[in-house]
Amino acid sequence: MRDIKEIQKNQRLTINVLGRDGGYATAYLSGSKKPTVVVFSFSGGWDHVSVSYKNRTPTCVSLHG
Repeated sequence: MRDIKEIQKNQRLTINVLGRDGGYATAYLSGSKKPTVVVFSFSGGWDHVSVSYKNRTPTCVSLHG
C-alpha cells in the first residue's frame, strides 16, 4: 500500500476516519458524479479495500503485499 500521506494528496479522495490499521473515506471515481464510500484496512501483511455507493452493499478486493 502507498504511504497514507501520499494517498491523502489525491483531491478526489477525502479520508473521513483514519485509525491505527484502517479507516473509511469518500471518493469520486472518474466518470461518476456520485461519491463512493471506501472502507480500508492494512494489517497482518494484507491490504483490504471495500467500495460501494451509499445505497449498495460493498464489493471488496484483498491484496497480499
